[in-house]
Amino acid sequence: MPLATGPFVILYIYLISWLYGFYDETSGPIFDNDEVLRLYQIQGIVGLIVVFVMMGIYVNFADKVGVRVMLPITAVLRALSCLSIYFIEDPTQGPWFYILVPTVHGTIALVVVCINGYIQKMFPT
Repeated sequence: MPLATGPFVILYIYLISWLYGFYDETSGPIFDNDEVLRLYQIQGIVGLIVVFVMMGIYVNFADKVGVRVMLPITAVLRALSCLSIYFIEDPTQGPWFYILVPTVHGTIALVVVCINGYIQKMFPT
């Protein structure tokens, strides 16, 4: 299970650090410590829902296309979703935080599933 949990632990550490980077009692954009924790909880809950939705779509598509096609697609999607976070200047304004951050959860899960599927096809039980 380390293959699946490692990327998520790194993501969670990065996201809480990233959110605390916006926290400043005097100049903001996040003035309250509870707001940072609220945003972190929201992205976690929405991220889990996004993972379930993306898995349902991805598994049906991956079975038809194959791992050799899906692995590059999922890697590119993951890179684009992670890159898009850098363009969020204020997580409290606009919908982008609520759209892009949970998408990172989904794309990490897709990459993990794709790699596990590839490894299982190489070493059948």
